[in-house]
Amino acid sequence: MNSLAEKLNSNSILIQENDFPPLPEVAWKVLEITSDLYRGTQALEEIISSDQALTARLLRIANSDVFGVQRAVVTVAEAAIVLGNRRLRSVVIAASLDGVLKKTPAGRLQWEHSLAVGLAARELAKEIGYADLDEAFVAGLMHDIGKNILDGQYPDSYGRVLELIAETGQETVEAERLVLGCDHCEAGQLLADVWNLSEPLAEVVRLHHTPEEAEVDSELCHIVHLADSIVVKLGIGPIGRPNLSLAKSPSRQTLQLQPKRIEQLANQIVRRLVEEKKKFGMA
Repeated sequence: MNSLAEKLNSNSILIQENDFPPLPEVAWKVLEITSDLYRGTQALEEIISSDQALTARLLRIANSDVFGVQRAVVTVAEAAIVLGNRRLRSVVIAASLDGVLKKTPAGRLQWEHSLAVGLAARELAKEIGYADLDEAFVAGLMHDIGKNILDGQYPDSYGRVLELIAETGQETVEAERLVLGCDHCEAGQLLADVWNLSEPLAEVVRLHHTPEEAEVDSELCHIVHLADSIVVKLGIGPIGRPNLSLAKSPSRQTLQLQPKRIEQLANQIVRRLVEEKKKFGMA
């Protein structure tokens, strides 16, 4: 059990902020405009239309079988009607980050995990009556951006992190600290600062493993924490823990969700993930 751990280099790494991927300008502007639930549909459409590649992907998604449109969607304005303003926002953010974060094999697995956590967070938010379902989706999508940074800058070392977790069952943040000297929450916070993410999103990135410490939007942090646990238990992504007890999760108790309902939601998420992967060309 300790053979791999004995070989690890425990010296802290230097995270190169100059090498952080830039948040695509369209995604940044969309996040800024839609920070207000009721602001700027026309401005949103104009920004998206300025990016031809993103527009093409958005129209493909809007025309997918999932939305059951009766006729072809050919403009961003029509896509906004089909998807709705907030759903349009989450799709744009997901489509923008898709090409930025999944640069390595582990990164692609991590992206699938993050997409599933976004879906799970949206379902949990709906279940408890959280005010903004698509904010929950975006928070779930972005929660592990620190892992993409660590894997992107130190792929060999992060490979050892995943090996250590598989061999010893160690918690992710503990394994990262042992191998790299820092964890993905710390790396993610640096990226959140560079990307100038909103306070609630930055807090999720920093505290999704310790939601009890959240002060800006503790409910959102608990939603993402529980969503992450569900997806890890399902084995979606680079790490799976089938024996993880969701019933004992403090976030489940905080959100006042029954264990049986959590199981039902988990089954829904598996089905939804198949649909979402098709939309993003991952199936």
